[in-house]
Amino acid sequence: MSKNQGSALLWLLYTVAIFTLLSSSLLKLALSDLRVSGHLINAERAQYAAEAGIEYAVAVLPWRWRELAAGSWQYEQQEEPCFTVSAQRENSSLLRIHAQGRAGGMVRDVEVLASLRPFARQALIARQLWGQAITVVGHVAADEVVFRTDSSYIDGDLRAARLELQDGGSYHCTGYHWTQGRPYTLEVDFPLLVQEAVLQGWSEAEDVAGVYLVDGERPGPLLAPGKVEIDLQTPWEGLLVALDEVKLLTWAPGSQIVLLAAEEVELNAVGEVWQGSLFVYSAVQITCRASAGLRLDGCLLAPQLDLRDLEISYCDEAVLKQLDLLPAELLQVAPTFDLQWLELTPRR
Repeated sequence: MSKNQGSALLWLLYTVAIFTLLSSSLLKLALSDLRVSGHLINAERAQYAAEAGIEYAVAVLPWRWRELAAGSWQYEQQEEPCFTVSAQRENSSLLRIHAQGRAGGMVRDVEVLASLRPFARQALIARQLWGQAITVVGHVAADEVVFRTDSSYIDGDLRAARLELQDGGSYHCTGYHWTQGRPYTLEVDFPLLVQEAVLQGWSEAEDVAGVYLVDGERPGPLLAPGKVEIDLQTPWEGLLVALDEVKLLTWAPGSQIVLLAAEEVELNAVGEVWQGSLFVYSAVQITCRASAGLRLDGCLLAPQLDLRDLEISYCDEAVLKQLDLLPAELLQVAPTFDLQWLELTPRR
């Protein structure tokens, strides 16, 4: 072999060795990248599995609120996405929900605080709603809605299978108009409610000449077997169950009232602002014909709502304070949660 051939062979062997080393390094680097990529993918899958656990709890638990009063709740899903989720009551209207997602040996945890919204921010809920010059901050849900005369305004969604404008009536809705939804079927069992009130030793409202008067002096919860007049002289907080017609004449600022009536409820006011929170359920009808307008925060729920010159903003503060006394039927109307994610950058 000549000297030149030997040198060429040495260079060839050197080049092969270099390429072998480079190939080995590149292969190790590629395998390392694959392992890292797989690790990241599994971490991502575990994160989303944990969030799927939160979503499952949020879909199920609003409808099972009473069951949570006795303790905690837990659910495990073995198939993809794999997660374990649990919930614990923090107070009468707040849940702490914890979910753990699993994927490819990776584990991720997610935790949220879930605040109950018993009526899904629906300020008006009815079978039939007649509205004239009303303003609603919140959602409206009814089988049939009729807007009469003047213009009405909804800062939220409108859910109505049938919508009609009469006598020049009009409306503006900032959200969506849904034509499908759950029909109004709510019926509170008042005989059962009275039975529970008697067993728990509720006080009766004061009987004044055949009319039960609520003036804010007697603490709740209260039971009124006949016609009721609410004429508040001082702020009142509590639950009132009335078995006959109710007239709400005078409001005391700061009151937090839940009113459940077996007959019609009239909101009588002239150019007033009712500061506080008011929830009214009537098994028949709620009327408000305030000639100079009425403004309140709360929620009105009845088969028929006949409202004129009313401005209402959704508020469930009064209801949240009476959850343990509220009939089970009302907790099944449209419960949802507001979520607070307890991590800095939730992957939503």
